[in-house]
Amino acid sequence: MLRRTSVRIHQKHREHNGHLQLRPYASSASSTTTMHNDYGSMGAAPNGILKSAAESPAARSPGGEFTTENALAGVLKKSTVVVAPLAENESVSEHTTILRTPSFATRAREFRFLDDALSMTPSAVSSSAQNVAAKMASLRRRSSIVRDKWASKLEFMLAVVGYAVDLGNIWRFPSVCYKHGGGAFLIPYFVMLIVGGLPMFYLELALGQYHRSGCISIWQKICPMFKGIGIGICFICTFIACFYNAIIAHAVFFVFGSLKTMSLDVPWKTCNNSWNTPLCTDKTNVTEGVAGMRTASEEYYLFNVLQSNKATGFDDLGGLNWPLAFCLILVFTLVYFALWKGPRSSGKVVWITATAPYIILTILLIRGLTLPGAAKGIEYYLTPRFDKLLEPEVWTAAATQIFFSLGPGFGVLLALSSYNEFNNNCHRDAVVTSLINCFTSFFSGFVIFSTLGYMSELTKKPVSEVVGDSENSLIFIVYPQAIATMQYSNVWSVIFFVMLITLGIDSTFAGIEALITGFCDEFPRTLQRKREYFVLVVIIIYYFGSLPTVTYGGSFVIPFIDEYGVSLSVLFIVCCEMIAVCWFYGVTRFSEDIRQMLGKYPGLYWRVCWSICPVFIGAIFIISVYHTNFSPLQLPNYVYPEWSVLLGWTMRMLSVCSIPVVAIYLFIRTPGTFSERMRALLTPQQRRGSMVSSVHSLPCSGDPNHQSTVLLASPSATDDHFNSNNSVAHL
Repeated sequence: MLRRTSVRIHQKHREHNGHLQLRPYASSASSTTTMHNDYGSMGAAPNGILKSAAESPAARSPGGEFTTENALAGVLKKSTVVVAPLAENESVSEHTTILRTPSFATRAREFRFLDDALSMTPSAVSSSAQNVAAKMASLRRRSSIVRDKWASKLEFMLAVVGYAVDLGNIWRFPSVCYKHGGGAFLIPYFVMLIVGGLPMFYLELALGQYHRSGCISIWQKICPMFKGIGIGICFICTFIACFYNAIIAHAVFFVFGSLKTMSLDVPWKTCNNSWNTPLCTDKTNVTEGVAGMRTASEEYYLFNVLQSNKATGFDDLGGLNWPLAFCLILVFTLVYFALWKGPRSSGKVVWITATAPYIILTILLIRGLTLPGAAKGIEYYLTPRFDKLLEPEVWTAAATQIFFSLGPGFGVLLALSSYNEFNNNCHRDAVVTSLINCFTSFFSGFVIFSTLGYMSELTKKPVSEVVGDSENSLIFIVYPQAIATMQYSNVWSVIFFVMLITLGIDSTFAGIEALITGFCDEFPRTLQRKREYFVLVVIIIYYFGSLPTVTYGGSFVIPFIDEYGVSLSVLFIVCCEMIAVCWFYGVTRFSEDIRQMLGKYPGLYWRVCWSICPVFIGAIFIISVYHTNFSPLQLPNYVYPEWSVLLGWTMRMLSVCSIPVVAIYLFIRTPGTFSERMRALLTPQQRRGSMVSSVHSLPCSGDPNHQSTVLLASPSATDDHFNSNNSVAHL
């Protein structure tokens, strides 16, 4: 909000008077003007410390007095520049990062310091370089305003690809595709991608890059009433982190199990192990006439990995599965060291976690295509059954899958793109990474279904009967069973499960990064300066919160959290996010934001999709609620207790109710009448947190060896206080 303050600007003619002189950058003005501020009684009013190299006599009163509104709206008709000497070992990018912070008070202190620097003579600047550096360093230590950046464009792309191409592409997509008619599912999947997934993906990347804020504080700049979306996102990220990391821990257990054996065979190849039962069979051609028989890989997973025979159900989870708990510690340790330094650490990790899966998938596909019966599985995968398209569940599953896979609505894209350069081409990033994600899902289907065809050939069963009833049985029972029949099975096993680990790790640390960035941006002074400790606290809390998933009854907890904590809630969050951005913030205003970053407005396709997406996603959400079963959750051989329904809906309401609860709280806290409160909650409180559009280093007048940072600011054309011809710095 702009405060009305008085600014007296003194004009200094172009002369060598010992002061640094500011030159309008990219301006046709022939004269050079240096303007200084007489603060008087202004105190810490941030708008009173603006340095400008442009003037407009028409906007100045006879006494030379300017209100903030007049000074910004009428005075600065040319490019606004801010100049400050560079301290020792200080780069231009550091100044850029400082001035992009949304914190008004912090920037006020920064600019007061810059004003002191501007008052120095060149010789004084040179002689006090160490003092300047010390003061700047002290200021940065006191204010948590330095925002990290990706070391390179490629690191950001790998991070987004690593997040989007997650465990769901291997674990969830083939299972969902298999369940809903094979190739027929690809039609609603790509329809949902074009209509909802891709536009939402682009929208979140652009929002995060433009406003440079996490999932909580960003709503102050868009529509404060919807700030609860950020809280709801944090709940969803928490639920995902709990059960997702447990799945990764299962994969870690399989890797250790494959390496532990002295032979080249995996331990689930035979039934001669301590965990096997009389119902175990290591014959692959068992017919359905033999009731109750289990494969060796199924018993290995159920009775050695999960040890589910030691739990009776959701109301009796048994004790802690210590081997899995240890694997979970390893997973969270990897996540911590990927996150503790922000983009500086995660940007290095993604070089491995985002690229290794493609190498491994290619190796597994080549191996799968050489197996007998592979063509049968691929044929089933690609053959569409169009009657499935008439089932609403198929479209609901496609919408849930595309959002779960691409990840809009989880706050991760906001967090990752907030560390980008302001002019980064996020449009290209959105299209490329979305297509890579969908290609990977489609590509992984060939890997999985070629192996399913092989298993169909071995078991003499149709492909539709090869897979078990649960989704995780595909990667932890069926695929390991196929691996056990291959030569050097332990090698193939390690390759496959290392791929699952790399897919899951970068996905889970990206999800946790969304929560960490959200809270660090919301509480920068208390959390951002101590990020390493804050990340450690979050990881410890998440680990203990995940322990129920690694009990003996963890197989009952994981599907419960997946069902009640994520699937329906994320659709509601995405719907509210689209409403807030596309209808309240406005497609026109958002398109102007993109024009400032990329130099051109988004095309008609994007604007139309953003306009109708709230209706489209809202319809999917309503259909999902209509088809939601309010009875206890059921597994193939187990029905959850009645009280679990209340617990499950409580988990759902934590994220869903965050939006109205926070809106009501903000409404009560906002002063004024009813209409004034509503106007305040529906109006962006700050048009932008990163007005700096370019940075240049220029020599100081009189001392060409000393560099100064020049930051050019560009306002939004839709801002109420500015028109499109102005170039101003928001403070």
